[in-house]
Amino acid sequence: MINYFNFIPAGLLLWIMTTGCTSNDVMPEVPEHIHEMENVTIYSSGDISSVNTLKLNYEQTFGSSDHVVLGNLGSIEVDRDGKLFVTDMDQKTIHVFLPDGSYLTNIGREGSGPGEFYYINSLKVISDGLYVLDSARQMESVFSTTTFDLLSTMNLRPVNLNQIEEIQGANPSRYEIRSDGMYLVGFLPRRRMESIEGERTVPYYLMERDRTINTEKIIRVNDLQFLTTTMNGEPWAATFPFTPMAIISISINDEIYVSGAEDFLIKIYNPSGDYIRAFYHSSYTGVSLERSALLRDYPNEMHQKMIREANLPETWPALDAMLFDDESRIWVSTIVEDFEIYEWWVLDDETGELITRFEWPRSKPLKVVRNGHVYTRETDEETGLQAVVRYRVELK
Repeated sequence: MINYFNFIPAGLLLWIMTTGCTSNDVMPEVPEHIHEMENVTIYSSGDISSVNTLKLNYEQTFGSSDHVVLGNLGSIEVDRDGKLFVTDMDQKTIHVFLPDGSYLTNIGREGSGPGEFYYINSLKVISDGLYVLDSARQMESVFSTTTFDLLSTMNLRPVNLNQIEEIQGANPSRYEIRSDGMYLVGFLPRRRMESIEGERTVPYYLMERDRTINTEKIIRVNDLQFLTTTMNGEPWAATFPFTPMAIISISINDEIYVSGAEDFLIKIYNPSGDYIRAFYHSSYTGVSLERSALLRDYPNEMHQKMIREANLPETWPALDAMLFDDESRIWVSTIVEDFEIYEWWVLDDETGELITRFEWPRSKPLKVVRNGHVYTRETDEETGLQAVVRYRVELK
């Protein structure tokens, strides 16, 4: 996906107190900035020589039937009873399925009233509530996972935004909900052409349920990087899949996991934003980013001009996604030479130790891992209809 922006010119002993290394291999070649970190576990190729084998066994498809037709599917969530909630981006509703694949009901509809949506950005089950984030309206709606009744709504616009100097005038556009219902909110500065080039960062603050932003910043991460150019005297900027951006994910105990772009390095912060530890897998090799290949893949004149003029990174981003399951594991998709697949690494979320890894088609993205199952979004090649497919996880 390419996002465009047109700008009007504006005038276990796994780490030690400094740097740790596992004992299965000699010290690997590690970037200097990782050597300088504290409490980092470095895994080498010897640490992945004997890992578990994972098999995903097909169990159930959740899709269209004679009674309901699903549109373009977005976020997916599963409760502890195995009920499936899936966002329909076309119909602006949430479909609900029972574990056996039978269709139960739908929640909400398009609109601006209570329990209605414009753009459903994410779903999250907390206890017996389904938390629905509508980023277009900056609204949270909470529904019962048993009766599906609307329990509450909340405007997500912070009430004290302009009282914190660093984020005055910024746009609260990235929301990560915690298990206590509080939000980790990323604030994007207003993007102007003269300041969009180069590396920029996004501050994250904690927002209480009363919509008050805590004054102490939690973390700061790298923002999307843009490629820019001028066409017909008009400045343009765009992001591409190869432009790096930090990945943020919150664990079930509200620790904050942050991955950068160039390395298989994951940093962990406590819920207050204090750095705790990190782990780095040196055996992962980044995929070279070749300008000539990009020019071949992006024939559009504007794209080619951006790519020719850009100071490109040497490699593609290391990681594409991070997911947490409910068994203290983190599932990480890595970018490899074959662009038809991702190589998924399943790690212990405390130590970063590799449990298993496997290849999986990009066309069947993993969305949720819950109750010993993986849920993917898949598209029928003949009909074009999308469905959610459940697989049972088998580790040997």
